[in-house]
Amino acid sequence: MELDLGPMTVGPNSGAALERLGALRRAGVLCDVELVVAGRWTVAAHALVIAAAAAPLRELVLAAPPSGVQGLRRVPLEGVTSAEAAEALVEFIYGGGTAAAASSYQPATDSINRDVLLLAQRFQLKGLEVQARWHLASGVTECNALGRLAICEEFEIADVREMLLSRLIANPPWLFRLATDRGIETLPLVMRDLLLRILVMVGGRQQGTACDGDARDHPKKAGE
Repeated sequence: MELDLGPMTVGPNSGAALERLGALRRAGVLCDVELVVAGRWTVAAHALVIAAAAAPLRELVLAAPPSGVQGLRRVPLEGVTSAEAAEALVEFIYGGGTAAAASSYQPATDSINRDVLLLAQRFQLKGLEVQARWHLASGVTECNALGRLAICEEFEIADVREMLLSRLIANPPWLFRLATDRGIETLPLVMRDLLLRILVMVGGRQQGTACDGDARDHPKKAGE
């Protein structure tokens, strides 16, 4: 079924309506679809709200046959391992992509954020993807830098990847920790780029020193 509803917009009254729908969802009232994660966890919602959010979601909901007296549809979210990611997806949809919805996005782990990125890209929810990308670039530490680089590689997030690499080069203790982490072996492109940056940095210093040395070793001739 092809039905182009256009992008989901937020009118003057739609925010309140979505807020009331969200309250009904959290109370389990009139929910007729379950998003299934890893075959075990489910997040309940209203099929019309989920289907109206984006065309890929609409196709997924319509492809799930209703069952039982209440016509419940069970929609599996392939490749996702955290129920928190499915909850974040639903909260974003019911929040209408508003600033309040964006500010409430605080995934507990980078693994959850990775799943949210997967869902955002799969279902073409740009607002949710922006939230996940922003989280990926914030609160970076020497302990989570490698994992976040891996996420950047998986989802081809070039700008955050560049920021992380620059941060590593500027922090030798972080760079040493990364070099001694066996996980770096799974990211050959990151290893190559880090090595090239280090070589450029060291080579530039050596070149500057050599030039300085040449100036000292070869005094100017008379008249120069």
